[in-house]
Amino acid sequence: MAFPPWTEEHEAFRDMVRRFAREEIRPNAEQWQEEAYFPDELFRKAGELGLQVVSMRFGVVLSGRGGALGRMLPPFKLGLGGSLGSRESWFPWIHEDDAVGLLLFALHSAFPDLAELAHAGMRGDPLSGPVNAVAPEAVRMGEFAATLGRVLRRPARLGVPAWALRLALGELADGLVPGQKVVPEKALAAGYRFRHPRLEGALRACLGRE
Repeated sequence: MAFPPWTEEHEAFRDMVRRFAREEIRPNAEQWQEEAYFPDELFRKAGELGLQVVSMRFGVVLSGRGGALGRMLPPFKLGLGGSLGSRESWFPWIHEDDAVGLLLFALHSAFPDLAELAHAGMRGDPLSGPVNAVAPEAVRMGEFAATLGRVLRRPARLGVPAWALRLALGELADGLVPGQKVVPEKALAAGYRFRHPRLEGALRACLGRE
């Protein structure tokens, strides 16, 4: 396939994004993660250059290779697991396969003739702007803990206060005690097919208990 030529304008736009990341995103990352923030100026400039911009807002990525799930497993395996923070808090999540799949889907929506992605069944409508990269099944923290306990065949009746979790894990705890309900409206409307749409199946895939 033929890509459009890379011009000095594209070079300047790349430099502008890098400068914005260095000067604005890093100092305000925590706030903008909450808001899925991306400035209108960069969207506008990208449109003028014929570029498609997608701002992915990821939930907690579940993986059998570590990360947030890896931090949670030890107490659950000992039968000491339970809710992290309030049982009623929403817990947006996504399996790592779908986290990567959504990125590929967004890439294919920008380059629909890319053979590798077309072969992988990534055809769909274009994605642009902020996109919630979370699974379709929205669960609360209590349900997540109960499901993980069921998959591990361990009780999950205890709870860890949010303040204690932050004291023990520092900034990582902020990713383990989310509270906002998020749904993947744009991804579903564009035709993305989740490989792991339901929590129990995703956890079993992560932990090799299918």
